[in-house]
Amino acid sequence: MTPGPRSRLVLWAAALLLVSCESYVAERAESSLLETMPRVLGPADRYEVTVRGADTSASHFDLVSVVGVRVQRPKTPVIDRFEAALQDVSVDRPNKQVTGIGAAQAVVWVSAADLQSYLEQQSWIAQPQVRLVPPNGITVTGSLRIPVGGAALSASTSFSGRLVPSGSQLLIAVDALSLGDRQAPPLLRSLVGTAVNPLFDLSDYAVPSTIDRISVQSGWAMRADAAGLAARPVTRGVPCWVARMRNASSAGYVRRALAGPARRPAA
Repeated sequence: MTPGPRSRLVLWAAALLLVSCESYVAERAESSLLETMPRVLGPADRYEVTVRGADTSASHFDLVSVVGVRVQRPKTPVIDRFEAALQDVSVDRPNKQVTGIGAAQAVVWVSAADLQSYLEQQSWIAQPQVRLVPPNGITVTGSLRIPVGGAALSASTSFSGRLVPSGSQLLIAVDALSLGDRQAPPLLRSLVGTAVNPLFDLSDYAVPSTIDRISVQSGWAMRADAAGLAARPVTRGVPCWVARMRNASSAGYVRRALAGPARRPAA
């Protein structure tokens, strides 16, 4: 039996109401999640949040995409751009906490200029200059400050190495170190490695993650690809964004959300 004009009008009205409701819920959820981003990830110049598949209570989402620009955290280089795709997200709205994530994949971009600014704040090296070399190389030149008694001696230095992931940490594996025109002894190379590492550690983020891969993009910045770890309890009232990669299909679904050719992120 073909629906009459009145029935078709009711169906269209119901469909429009459903779409409008879903849009309203998504907008409300995005606004609420935006408010939590500085507390979850740290202060930033800008955050963008997009949700898909929100339920009517705005407490569960099929997919949450997060972009952070110029994210700042203590004792860490500024993150030029942070991108994450979070699947199967549950939220405790009254307490403004993310209580569960089914799967997560993230990409972190750090520029050579921000690595240099970070090293400028360290006491063991002065006037550092940073150069990134594909696929994962780094060279640092500057003036090494060597404590002797109550004073500090300075010596021009240059060291080169590789950016390597180690669990949740990004490290510099120092392969060569020179003082002036001479190679430094292994002990001093080890001390520099201890002073500079880790460059950053994702374990203290509200989204604790393991770094899977490091790559230098055309010499201007490095990219770290990371996946979330298993859940852990919420501490100190900070929302705990954690994840377990459930299976290959869910991991692939999240990776596709972040897929695309390597590019310099937009400012």
